[in-house]
Amino acid sequence: TADYLNSLPISRCEIVFSKFISLSAFFLIPCLIMASFPMILSGFATVNYVHSFISLGMLAVFEIFIISLSLMLSSVTGKTLSAMIISYSAIVVSFLFGILSPLVRLLPFGTGFDKVVAGILKELSIFKKFDYIVFELFDWMSLLFFALSIVIFLTVALLFYKKSRKRVKKLKNAKKKLRKKREWLASILVLYMMLMI
Repeated sequence: TADYLNSLPISRCEIVFSKFISLSAFFLIPCLIMASFPMILSGFATVNYVHSFISLGMLAVFEIFIISLSLMLSSVTGKTLSAMIISYSAIVVSFLFGILSPLVRLLPFGTGFDKVVAGILKELSIFKKFDYIVFELFDWMSLLFFALSIVIFLTVALLFYKKSRKRVKKLKNAKKKLRKKREWLASILVLYMMLMI
């Protein structure tokens, strides 16, 4: 697929965004089907429509977040399997941060260090940000976190996507571009870490 896409007369921006839109559409279709469930269930019980539709909307945003993360890692590593393993590892680690944050408070540190560690673990968990929106009926900071993360991930994917795998330019020009990409990536990662905290 990559060789076919690289042979087409389209820009790398069109390639990255067409991948993103097609993957998002694939995962948003089930969300649209699930949007009918609260209306069906309202025939049998009382349903809180606001909470139901906010939860479905947040599920869609969370799926788009994971898609953009995977797309970025695929562009950076250049290998789909590596990107998949790193993506799932990041999701599992973030999930474990959310589980471990209440457990750290049970440790007998006594100096307040346990509260600091628990707070850091809680803020690093993307699932806690998901819970803030779903259970507290909208948290603008968490929604802003997901929106900015998606934009940052797509920007990094666009920067690192290679339209052609052939080395046409000289090594000097390639090193300059790589240095610029590293500077961009470092600044984006610093911004992302500041956003998470």
